[in-house]
Amino acid sequence: MKVVNTPQVQAQIERNKRFLERTELYNYPAYVDGEYYYHVAYWRWGKKDAVGYLVLRPNGDVVRRKEADPVVKLFLVHAHAGRKIKNNLAIDKEKPIEMYEQKYEFLNALLPSYQDKMDTVIRQDAEKLIDVCKTMMESREQLRAIYDRGMDLLNQFFARNYVIAGEETALRDVLFESDYILYDRIRKQVLIKDSVDRLYQFFQSNRVELDRVQEQKRKKLHDLLSVYKDKTLRNIADESVKSFETHTTGKHESFRSVEQLREAHEKLNMTILENGLMDKLRNP
Repeated sequence: MKVVNTPQVQAQIERNKRFLERTELYNYPAYVDGEYYYHVAYWRWGKKDAVGYLVLRPNGDVVRRKEADPVVKLFLVHAHAGRKIKNNLAIDKEKPIEMYEQKYEFLNALLPSYQDKMDTVIRQDAEKLIDVCKTMMESREQLRAIYDRGMDLLNQFFARNYVIAGEETALRDVLFESDYILYDRIRKQVLIKDSVDRLYQFFQSNRVELDRVQEQKRKKLHDLLSVYKDKTLRNIADESVKSFETHTTGKHESFRSVEQLREAHEKLNMTILENGLMDKLRNP
């Protein structure tokens, strides 16, 4: 459906505009309970977030606040989720994982030659690193599949050119699933820091008879483990996990499933919408 900025619509937009504000009439409507709605955002120069919202009928009528509230939430959540999928997830799904593929290959190739020199702790360390590498490798295809699902939903929206109730929930599920995968793989990396340190020392100090190809793999694995030990990278990973785990409540909360993540973020998002939305909604 095409949004038409009629004189009646423009009159209401201007009537609710405040000093030094610019306006944005969304170029797509929402369809809720058999009715179409237009959405207007008001922006103030120098502000990165909208300072006001208005919900109209296509004929220019301003709907009552009780009717406008779920509609504006639909618009805002849908737009936010769509941007995150098209921008953030599109990048995240293609982030390099070659270093993990190489560590996985080299470590598996070298383990048979080093088994006799490994104690229980080092064997467990190797298993933990292999698990992290597998998580990273598997996550790329998982993220690509989730992204494709999200883009399929968005393409359906683009084809019809209006938002429908429930669509925003499906888009947010895409983000919850992808966010959990991204969080889980960073958290696993943080948890094996000590294991990486021990493996680095192990392959540096323990030498066995290796052919030329195997020796090259040992050197390459040692170099990769050296990168893994980089303090700057570790600090970035630590801060990423900390930020993610404290985002919802301000306290550390480790997530063990998509469902747990969804529950925590749904509560936060509802608080943000309820506390920040009503002051900005200009419907009477």
